[in-house]
Amino acid sequence: IMKVLAGLPLVLIASLINCKGSANLSEGQTTSETQVRVVLDEQGDTVVLETHKDGMYDGLFKSYYPGNKLNVLAYYKENKLEGWVKRYYETGELMEEVYFEANEENGPFKEYFKNGILKAKGFYKEGPNEQGTLIIYDSLGAVLRRMECTMGACYTIRE
Repeated sequence: IMKVLAGLPLVLIASLINCKGSANLSEGQTTSETQVRVVLDEQGDTVVLETHKDGMYDGLFKSYYPGNKLNVLAYYKENKLEGWVKRYYETGELMEEVYFEANEENGPFKEYFKNGILKAKGFYKEGPNEQGTLIIYDSLGAVLRRMECTMGACYTIRE
């Protein structure tokens, strides 16, 4: 997910507005109020919607595929990803959901096939390090493999 967020094509900044709606703000202007920044591509479609407070990411963040199709839905708190980050296939189905704390994957995660069937589920600790039981499923939902992981080093459990 972090790679997806870092590689967004920011083409044109549409606006930076005061969420209270009292005034439009120019790019780079700061205030202690919450602001929303919308980035558009050449066709006028939204590429990114991001919320700022005191010059930092703080609040809702959305990135989009071409055609205004949701790609990533996330929340920031004081410039750090916090809570659930959800990523979607370009066709709209949920691809993965990962819990973040202080900008690191740190909690449960689930990955899905395009058909909505669970692909994998587990737990991340201190970044993209699988911890505990990791379960991998086939596209019909049957368990393919169970693994035990310690800080990203996983081994298959024989049943």
